[in-house]
Amino acid sequence: DTAQFDAGLQELDGRALFAALVEAGRNIGGIFEGCLDMDRAGLLRHSMGGGNVGNVLAENPGFRCGFALSPVLPRSGHAARVSVPLGIAAGAGDPTTPWETCALPYYQALTAYRGLKFFYLLDGDCDHLNVAGLFLSGTASNEVFQRVLSVALGFFGRFLGGEASGLEQALGPAALQEPRLLSLSLELESPEPWASAPVRIGKTARISVAAEPGAAGLLVAARPGALPTRF
Repeated sequence: DTAQFDAGLQELDGRALFAALVEAGRNIGGIFEGCLDMDRAGLLRHSMGGGNVGNVLAENPGFRCGFALSPVLPRSGHAARVSVPLGIAAGAGDPTTPWETCALPYYQALTAYRGLKFFYLLDGDCDHLNVAGLFLSGTASNEVFQRVLSVALGFFGRFLGGEASGLEQALGPAALQEPRLLSLSLELESPEPWASAPVRIGKTARISVAAEPGAAGLLVAARPGALPTRF
């Protein structure tokens, strides 16, 4: 709240927040003592804050990944210095930060990313506010937010939780078959495989791979589990 209308101060706050949380986790007797794993911290912000995701990560104090909702553009050259995975979600119904002049060039400028960058663009039902769950009114707005939330949580599940299955929420059939989805753009450092369910003998799971165009091979193995018998 200290920087609600001051982009420069908000950027500094975002950078200082990481160090402050590290210190809070080390503070003996404090309410956060031992509670924060700052080796698995990500940054998610909206609008002016979405642009500041790129500004903060350009001088990254330790965040593992970032996600920007309906963002403004980061400061000149800063997006090109982001070296962690970064996702962007925006809507075609946003007149405040139009995706063609904000989110799209932001995504295109992410040339130093590692792992994955992607841009999830929804249709005219998605505006500047409902993408972040603000001032929801009506079924459509709530559905927009729930979809964006699912995509963002899947992204963080993969790059903070180390769970490849998080990509099922971000890139799987439900995300791709969203009726309001206009386009999904992505680039990857290396192929990203995941399973729709735990791979176990006797069970069925869909194996998916997000990859750049080209030849690829996939090997899947499962450990034997307890198989029920009449004995």
